[in-house]
Amino acid sequence: MYPSCRPLFKGDLQVQGRALVRMIGVCLDELSGKERMTEALHKLARTHAQKGVVSNEYFLVGEVLLWTFTQCLGPQFDNVTTTAWVRIYSMMLSEIIPVAVCEEDSLSLSAAHAQPTHTS
Repeated sequence: MYPSCRPLFKGDLQVQGRALVRMIGVCLDELSGKERMTEALHKLARTHAQKGVVSNEYFLVGEVLLWTFTQCLGPQFDNVTTTAWVRIYSMMLSEIIPVAVCEEDSLSLSAAHAQPTHTS
């Protein structure tokens, strides 16, 4: 759906898929104890920012995942399941996006300061 995002998925896609499922599992397990989940999502955002992932790409991934679930699960991915998925992914993004944006700003500032200045 978004060929420009293909470079973000280097390596073994099965490993990345398992990591995504684990992260969703952590979020589901920690809904009553949000501190561990929040910490894990913030770490994920910082790690992904270092790899070049920008905040808007999380929305694209969510859209692709939703489409994939619909295609693969068919009628099993009904309205109730879709709503549950959208709610948990939205909750995850509410923690990820602010950190991702701050990391983008920080990386941009670092890059700007690393640029050599030319004086005449």
